[in-house]
Amino acid sequence: MPVLAAGLLSPNTGLIVWTLVVFGLLFLLLSKYAWGPITKALAERESTIDASIQQAERALAEAKQLQANNEQARRDADADARRVQAEAREAADRYRAEAFEKAKADAAAIVEQGRAEIEREKTAALQEIRAE
Repeated sequence: MPVLAAGLLSPNTGLIVWTLVVFGLLFLLLSKYAWGPITKALAERESTIDASIQQAERALAEAKQLQANNEQARRDADADARRVQAEAREAADRYRAEAFEKAKADAAAIVEQGRAEIEREKTAALQEIRAE
């Protein structure tokens, strides 16, 4: 076993040279055919991600603007609804007051007409009594 261990640990110059040659060829092949496309793909991916982030930021800003516009429109609609409700309430109050006044005037006219009718009947009854 000690002989085997000594053989594994001793340097072999031929093996070192061929390892360096194979490593150099592999390095050249990888630099020409692998690293170029890989770095190109990474650069494209980076630009795609940057574009996506910018688009997302624009969409977020647009969504915030739409939300603000919708909130303003809702406030305006609420104000219009309150205004219409107040106008309707005022119109109802005016109509109620007018109807009350008209009913009061009609009642007074009916009462006056009833008094006039009673007065005529009384006069007619008195004349009939005098005539008899």
